[in-house]
Amino acid sequence: MRHNLLNLNLLVLCLLALTIGCGPRGPKMHAVSGTVTYNGQPLPEGDIIFAPATPGEVEDAGKVVNGKFAFQARAGDKKVKILASREEGSVDPQMGAAPRVQYIPAEYSSAEKTELTAEVSENGKNEFTFTLTGP
Repeated sequence: MRHNLLNLNLLVLCLLALTIGCGPRGPKMHAVSGTVTYNGQPLPEGDIIFAPATPGEVEDAGKVVNGKFAFQARAGDKKVKILASREEGSVDPQMGAAPRVQYIPAEYSSAEKTELTAEVSENGKNEFTFTLTGP
């Protein structure tokens, strides 16, 4: 019995030693939030992507719901892409739904063409407003 207790104590000490100093890893993330409107109305739903100005680095993304978004992003200059789709056309009987089409213009939704930018600051409020227009 005493031998089992000694083994248990040793196991607990080993586990503690493994977890000491194991804090969060990776880059520091910062809260970003804001609004997205499309033709004067809150964007009902979509995705917002903060892509680093330097290609090849990791993107940060969040959901837009009722024109509002909030997520975590890395600091730095960003190219912003906003995507949204809606049902268009008749229901496909095999899929049970109408096809979805992207309706946000390329100057806001394409990685190559987006005109939207944001600077995520380590010390700032990081609140952004994106006003989109299109057909």
